[in-house]
Amino acid sequence: MKNSEQEKKSYKIWKREQFLKNDFPFYIDLSIKIPHPDIRNQREFWKISCITDGTGEYLVNNRVYKYSPGTIILTHPDSVTAYRHPGNDLRCYNILFDLRLINDNLPPIQDDFGFFSIFFKEFSPVNRDSIYVLKGDNEMKSLIKFMHREFNRKDLNYRICIRYSLLKLLMLMMRRSAKRGLAMTPEEIADYVNNFLRQNFHDDFILSNLSRRLGMRSSSLCRVYNRNTGSTITAYLKKLRLEAAMNELKTTDNSITGICYRCGFNDLSYFYRSFHAYYGMKPSNTPRPLIEK
Repeated sequence: MKNSEQEKKSYKIWKREQFLKNDFPFYIDLSIKIPHPDIRNQREFWKISCITDGTGEYLVNNRVYKYSPGTIILTHPDSVTAYRHPGNDLRCYNILFDLRLINDNLPPIQDDFGFFSIFFKEFSPVNRDSIYVLKGDNEMKSLIKFMHREFNRKDLNYRICIRYSLLKLLMLMMRRSAKRGLAMTPEEIADYVNNFLRQNFHDDFILSNLSRRLGMRSSSLCRVYNRNTGSTITAYLKKLRLEAAMNELKTTDNSITGICYRCGFNDLSYFYRSFHAYYGMKPSNTPRPLIEK
């Protein structure tokens, strides 16, 4: 799909001050978009869209996802997006917000799949778009309509109602993403596995446990992953562990043995061999920082 002409298409950046106020960085509307396939968008804020009418394709970071009434999309500010809906108008709720609105509540949330990792600095949206494009249920739609009413009426304590409704909506989206399993495309399964490994690489890994999460046999999961990534699950896991170890070696004066076990390895000699094969040098030869005591 990528070609030189597409790279030249117009590119619009939506500014934070167009929609959000500093004292309450939240905005919601119900809008109609006309077909305009040449415009790609990026934002200085977070966005949740809920489609109420229209069908078509949603482009995010050059990946394409189908949408229809009920589709809900969480968009990272760094993502470049566009709608394709030739021949029919698109009607949707747009929820715009600043991370300050919810970030006080993020640390204690249990999130085994890492849905909320999108809100942290180290997140790479290019690799994980698929879990943020999902089919909403009636509870999610009701919450969005409730926030829309509260925002327009501005009754007593409406900001508190909106803040906690937004957080609840995100948690419902997290649960839905974690339960998709058999409904996932092969590409989405690979995304799921990659994210699970990024979140849990330091722990013991049991392939059968991950397979059960997805309702698949281990052999089928490995086959699907290999076809979509060109790698194996264990190879990607080792890569994550080695890169984490290298980062810790370069930025701390922690012992090599401690780094080995903290990054998920359970055999020091295997760690040394793997590190040398990947980086061409031993962990002990890695330049260490000078840490003032």
